[in-house]
Amino acid sequence: MQPGQRLFKAASWGLIIIGVIHLIGQFAGRPTDPAAEQLFAAMDGYRLPLPLGMTPSILDIYRNLGLTMSVTLVGLGVQNLLVARLAPAAPLMRALAGSSTVITGVLVGLEAYYRISPPLVLLAVVAGLFLLSWIRLPAEAWG
Repeated sequence: MQPGQRLFKAASWGLIIIGVIHLIGQFAGRPTDPAAEQLFAAMDGYRLPLPLGMTPSILDIYRNLGLTMSVTLVGLGVQNLLVARLAPAAPLMRALAGSSTVITGVLVGLEAYYRISPPLVLLAVVAGLFLLSWIRLPAEAWG
């Protein structure tokens, strides 16, 4: 196995681990101080009318977005590992390494913008691994 392939697999496992950590955080409970309780009550009380007769609360949307992040990270990691196992050709792996670098880089930018340090640090490491794997995978991937 080439160094670029090892880096790609490590980064893909990193996505899965971050997704699982994020999922655990979703169910780990929330702050119980009075200000937080007030905030969550307000989020739960405000409903947004959407098409198809749906009226989720802002808290429902918040929870959905958190779970969507977890599922997406795990899904991307699993998808990458499946491709690495079933179709390990350099061009395909290099293309996935490049797109994964962009995706995780954008996520790092979002975490930096909103100042959320735990995923920022973890995703920055994964983005770096994907970038290194893209660099190390054979150049003939560009055909």
